[in-house]
Amino acid sequence: MKRRLRFGACMLAAAMLAGSCAVPAGAFEDEGASEDFKCDSWDTFGFCGASQNSCGDGAGISWGIDSFSGTLNIVGKGAMTTFIGGSGFTRGPVGGPYNYSPWAGNPAIKKVVISEGVTTIPYGAFAGCENLTEIEIPESVVCIDGDAFWNTGWYKAQPDGMVYIGNILYAYKGSLSEKTEMTIKDRTISICETAFVGDDCDLFSYENSLYDMISSFQTPDSIINYGRAYGNVINLRESEWYQSQPDGIVYADNTAIAIKGDIPESIEFPEGTLGITDSFLNWDNDGEGLADASKLKTVTIPESVKYIGIGAFGRCENLSSVTIQNPDCVINDSDYYSKPFSNDFDWGTEQYTCNFTIHGYAGSTAEAYARKHGVSFRVIGTDEGFEPEDIDTKGDFNGDGDISVEDAQLTLMIYTMSISGRYIDPDESWALAADVNQDEKIDLLDAMLILKYYVCNKVAKKPVTWEALLQETAE
Repeated sequence: MKRRLRFGACMLAAAMLAGSCAVPAGAFEDEGASEDFKCDSWDTFGFCGASQNSCGDGAGISWGIDSFSGTLNIVGKGAMTTFIGGSGFTRGPVGGPYNYSPWAGNPAIKKVVISEGVTTIPYGAFAGCENLTEIEIPESVVCIDGDAFWNTGWYKAQPDGMVYIGNILYAYKGSLSEKTEMTIKDRTISICETAFVGDDCDLFSYENSLYDMISSFQTPDSIINYGRAYGNVINLRESEWYQSQPDGIVYADNTAIAIKGDIPESIEFPEGTLGITDSFLNWDNDGEGLADASKLKTVTIPESVKYIGIGAFGRCENLSSVTIQNPDCVINDSDYYSKPFSNDFDWGTEQYTCNFTIHGYAGSTAEAYARKHGVSFRVIGTDEGFEPEDIDTKGDFNGDGDISVEDAQLTLMIYTMSISGRYIDPDESWALAADVNQDEKIDLLDAMLILKYYVCNKVAKKPVTWEALLQETAE
């Protein structure tokens, strides 16, 4: 019989209330699963957070399928990883091919529930889930990549016209018989990158795309991201509107979508800017290749900016300083080939060069991004901060710069996978973070040590170092 592990929440809470820094007995408990539990050929749990510096699934977000109800739960903080590899995503019939996503085409999935804290949904994530009819996403999700719900039961049930998921415009469903002005409803915050390609579009040739039938767009001033296909101006660059814009930062409402003309040494976005869209600097003026961003050295992003997109400032070889003034800004690092900030990318090793300094506030998303990706960080207005070599990842499994119950839960999941027969080959960042006692395995003891570190330092307010904790355990 397969077994599952869970936290004894009541025992943990009791320890917290008592002010103890000891991990309570029973904080982790075995609980027998049903003998009828079956997952067929589908994985039942795993990780789907954006990776740190290499290709592969990251640990910041976990997922699990309840085989009895058909519910897929996705829990964690930050961006989900992009699953597509070099072969791309194919719009095929129900059942595939849907490359890389662990859920796409799975007929067992009937409902998707995403927890507060998750910020993005990747390309083709649930494509072909023919029995998926219910979707619950939180307000924290600000970006849905193309075809995430392609060929699902939910999408097929939507009426023709604009299809929204919360405040995100997912798609225009149906066909157009004449040139049409598209009016996007108020309070929309984001547009999916394949929103206006149409249901019959070939994504490689763009044959049968709806773009030829769209005369113009009327958009609200609430949008923070226009998506890579609409917002990186591959299509807008061909419009009379874009050609009439002066050189410099080009805005669609309050969101920066491109720089027209040469890229300068310094970019300072004005207060009032809401978003910096995906691929902001990724394309040259003809939309045919990478822009020459070699002159760019400094970027200043004001407090008003809520979203910094995929590849916004990628491969800026002389970038030296980035200032992010909004402590809660969403920084979309879901695509391992196109990070929001980098000096270069080595296709052979799939490694980023990050020789620059991020300036932000303590405890901010900017600091968490710097810790996760090994970037120098300074607190705005001070000399406080850290260098990449000073980053201590021990216990910080999800790479958010903080050690919490969530880190212990994720470490416990690795242990659960191992005892349930699913092989997991953790990358180097996982090993450094989760194997806190450095015995070259990730197990129940590591999870309990992380929990104890959290209880001592954050709950009981009785500071303890890892060295002292590990010494106590050894004794």
